[in-house]
Amino acid sequence: MRVFKDMPTKKNRVSCHVIAGALGVGKTSTIISCLEILGDVSSTLVIVNDFGQTGLDAEIFRDTSGELEVSNIKGGCLCCSSMQEMSDVIQAALQNSKIKRIIIEPSGLAVLPDLIPYLQKLSEKYPIDLRPVITLINPKRTQERHYQGVPFMTSLVDYADVLVGNRMDQASAEEQAHFREWTGRLQPSKMQVVETSFGRLTKEVFDLTRLDSNEVKTVDVPHHHHEASGGFADENIAPMSEDKFRERLEQWSREGVGDAEVLRFKALLPTDRGWRLFEIAEGDCQVRAMSDAKTSKLDWISRGEVLEDTIRAALMECCA
Repeated sequence: MRVFKDMPTKKNRVSCHVIAGALGVGKTSTIISCLEILGDVSSTLVIVNDFGQTGLDAEIFRDTSGELEVSNIKGGCLCCSSMQEMSDVIQAALQNSKIKRIIIEPSGLAVLPDLIPYLQKLSEKYPIDLRPVITLINPKRTQERHYQGVPFMTSLVDYADVLVGNRMDQASAEEQAHFREWTGRLQPSKMQVVETSFGRLTKEVFDLTRLDSNEVKTVDVPHHHHEASGGFADENIAPMSEDKFRERLEQWSREGVGDAEVLRFKALLPTDRGWRLFEIAEGDCQVRAMSDAKTSKLDWISRGEVLEDTIRAALMECCA
């Protein structure tokens, strides 16, 4: 392992960006969109953290670009159990002279008051330049009933240097007006407040420099992950009827699975129309085409336990 005796100037350090946000707010889509804008895919490492077991988000990134370096940290959270693993990945990346940019996508359950100070300490030890923290939020979720009194949500906003209202196209005129009024009275004020859809950001957001004055935050977040997670990979799943499985997904989104509320669901499956990525994100169901894969992968996060046997039974019922 290389020892960094003479720390480079900020100009020569590896840029390190954190793109945070709650489950299903669009972090992965945002990073994919940003990679197209930045145009330096081959010199970028994406560290993606899946709270689930299969590391499906890494598949999504690899499907977008074969040149992209992706490191998947799965089955834990960067703010606690996976901190050391993240540090090891960053140190290894710094040995590769090709890597000029690191983008970190924490799990939608990550607690920023633990993660960001840890990254600040790493930036004092290693030649990484921690850039402004980008937090995505759904403008439909900024009413007081959604975030007041919820330390996790409040900390996501407090620790944001750049606050991004994603999916503005899905917000009503009243919700958009409230978002603007609400962000206008946030203290301390943000370096930038961005309104966008489909995770589109400009290159200028990534060129911003994080200020030392941005380090003092206010929220003490109880650090407990009460959510349940599950998942599995299987090479032998028969092709689904895309329409039937989407209907099942919509049912789970409305009603849950058994007694469990589905917070996030992702499944890479073969269908009668090719490989598809099925998702439940913030109560919405989405399906997108994917390149051919060898292995089906499913991940979910829920309030209450979802049994693997229940998911497998649904897959059999939805076979094409």
